[in-house]
Amino acid sequence: MNHSDTPIVKVLSDIDGTLLRFGVPKVNPAVKDALKKLRRNNIDVHLATSRTVATTQGLVEDIAIGHQLAITDSGATVVYADTLEVVWKQWLDKELAYQLSSLLVPYATLICCTVKYAPFTKKDAKEMIAEGKHVFDDVPSIFMVHTQKTIQPIRTILASFKTIRTHTELFESGPFYGTQITRKGVDKKSGTMQLLALAGEYSGKILAIGDGSNDLPLFEAADIKVAMGSAPRAMKEQADFVTDTVDHDGFVRAMCEYNLI
Repeated sequence: MNHSDTPIVKVLSDIDGTLLRFGVPKVNPAVKDALKKLRRNNIDVHLATSRTVATTQGLVEDIAIGHQLAITDSGATVVYADTLEVVWKQWLDKELAYQLSSLLVPYATLICCTVKYAPFTKKDAKEMIAEGKHVFDDVPSIFMVHTQKTIQPIRTILASFKTIRTHTELFESGPFYGTQITRKGVDKKSGTMQLLALAGEYSGKILAIGDGSNDLPLFEAADIKVAMGSAPRAMKEQADFVTDTVDHDGFVRAMCEYNLI
């Protein structure tokens, strides 16, 4: 289908729930082949994920999208996908990371408050906090796993901090929630703006594809918006096209729909 005479030259893609299922370490052959075809067709693929640099490494090695810029940490970091070299970042400072971790750990099942993205239990986190703020570093974000009953006390704590942005979402498998905390103004749109500034001039349209509410800012940075079949209603209402779910190769279908492969 010919949607426009202006060519699409860049694809911004979420990872989990878009390229692969949550918890699955590699993309399936059909998606991997589609990514190869996009590269052969001179279409840049930029990953835009809430994952950290460390947890993105295995995937980017598998899909081999080349020396392209990618957004990690929900927009807090821009890296080169092949080397994972950090070229831009807007992180939480260590003082703030320490304060937030100290207040949130009682409500967390797991909490990640280090650059290496070590998933700490309450016991692990308490031991780190007890050592003092000198053991903390600047971090892209703080990510915590928690239950529904702790949402309100967590929100109350976070509301007192005016320099942060938070996003909470129910895990696909349930019954746990994930809350990610970044600096205020950091999201996938701000990350995309930085990525495009670093990438330099281009001529054509940008297509964004995602499955979660944290991808709505990504839509704001794109000319064409594609929602996965499992996406929430708010995304589908804003989308130019709603594709299949990740289980039915929705990414591949979307690329075919816009004649990119």
